[in-house]
Amino acid sequence: MEKRLHPTKHIHQDRLMPHPLPVRARWQILKSMKIIYLTLIMALFGFGNTKAQSVKKFKEPLNTAVFTTKFVIEESKPITYVMHDSDDGAWQFFSDDEFEDFESIAKIVGLGEIIKMDKSILELADMPEGYYAYRESVNSKWVIQKQEE
Repeated sequence: MEKRLHPTKHIHQDRLMPHPLPVRARWQILKSMKIIYLTLIMALFGFGNTKAQSVKKFKEPLNTAVFTTKFVIEESKPITYVMHDSDDGAWQFFSDDEFEDFESIAKIVGLGEIIKMDKSILELADMPEGYYAYRESVNSKWVIQKQEE
């Protein structure tokens, strides 16, 4: 009499047949699939999407000299007013502090140092020359306007 395999055992055995890819290649594929899956999940739920990543970059190098005040640099006051000069393209970053003699409180630092202090400055990276921006507080949105000539 002929010995026959049970249909479910035969199906089960088919599943256990050796895979044509080597074990190392299968692990690489699984690892790649896991990375793709996690990336998709993160993108769907907005993980890893900080403001600095989603905003612009300055065309000027990070070591570009910019003007600011001792209030911003030494006292860590929030930047609430930014100018992009029309005559020479210089950037200026100010706090709400009032002063009469700019030379006595002026500081020159690299653009990168300003960005490290306040990443929201990146929102102004494409502000044209001859414009300024202001805001009420660090949590407020920037308002951009053209400088009067």
